[in-house]
Order: sequence, then structure tokens, then C-alpha cells
Amino acid sequence: MAWQRSPRVVYEVVDGEAVLVDPEGVELLTLNEVGTLVWEALDGRRGPDELAADLVGRFDGVTAEAFARDIAAFLDEVEAAGLVVPAGGGAG
Repeated sequence: MAWQRSPRVVYEVVDGEAVLVDPEGVELLTLNEVGTLVWEALDGRRGPDELAADLVGRFDGVTAEAFARDIAAFLDEVEAAGLVVPAGGGAG
């Protein structure tokens, strides 16, 4: 499944780390550099496996399979917080 950033989330990248405001405007979430890289790559066309294949070359000592598992876990967390939606999903 492909994922995209929720259109209801406001974010800004500061010093290489994304700062997100949840859809209700209540909570701030700061992503580390890897999370920010994945966040910015969410284009609605790729799922965890494709994102990992595209991004894994930026890191030493990690396999695409392990990175895909980490991305899937990240997406589960941010989906639960309402920060991402499946591709084609809207503001709801």
C-alpha cells in the first residue's frame, strides 16, 4: 500500500528534522533525520518496500529488507496519530 502525508498535517523542516503538528493542532512531533527523510519521500506512490529500495543507499550497514520493516513500523505509528493516509485518502 502506498502512503501520503495527511493534507491536514502542518510541518516544517528545521535543521534537518521535521516538526509536525497533528491534525487537531494539539500535539507537536519531531522526527529524527531518518524519519524526516521518509516523511518527505511520502508521495502517495510508494509503500514501505519501494521507499526502502529508493532510500537505503543513503545509509551504511542496513539492508533494504530491514529498512522496509522499520519504515512499515514508522508508518503504523504515524497513521495511528492521523499524520499519514493511504494514497488517494483525503482529509476525512
